[in-house]
Amino acid sequence: MRLSRWTQAFGGLILTLTLLPGCLALERWEFSEIPISALVPTLAPIAAEGGAGYWPVPVSPALSDDIERLIDKHEKEGVPVLDPIENHNAPIFCMDPPSEKDIYDALPPIPHGIPFIVEVQRNNVRMTVEKLVDQVDEPRFYPLIGPAQVHHCHFKCTVWYDETIYSAWPIPFSYTDHKQEVVYIDKDHFHRVGNPGRLTAAGR
Repeated sequence: MRLSRWTQAFGGLILTLTLLPGCLALERWEFSEIPISALVPTLAPIAAEGGAGYWPVPVSPALSDDIERLIDKHEKEGVPVLDPIENHNAPIFCMDPPSEKDIYDALPPIPHGIPFIVEVQRNNVRMTVEKLVDQVDEPRFYPLIGPAQVHHCHFKCTVWYDETIYSAWPIPFSYTDHKQEVVYIDKDHFHRVGNPGRLTAAGR
């Protein structure tokens, strides 16, 4: 049985209207509350000539943004363990200041607007980074790491930007506000104490 074009179009419209509230609700969900089944694209079978055809279900872009944020979070949560400090009198300083992406991600998110009704943009973003703390603690034992030293690296980041709010309907207007935000970012990491040396099998 072959469905007419009008029937297929009407079925697609009904499917879209049925799933639209759920797609919009994804923007208010926490990623931890999204079921794993929602990550797999769902296909709705529709009878077609020569076999079963499939219509892709629309998925909100907020879901892909949540997946990307989750991956970045897992990459940033780990604390690096670096090689030991060879000479105690050697100058040790923080060599990994926060990047522009790290600073921008720490800012409050841009409010979600409605196209042509109210939209928010950030323009002319400027950033400065100031190092506040750069010190190394005394060696101590840490579980799962062993003897190590903590290298504290704290930064103060100041951001200036122009936030523009504009609307095209019902009353067209545009308003630009010059804002300043201050965020504090820590880039602490570990330094091992002593080299592990060569490991030999037991009995040799």
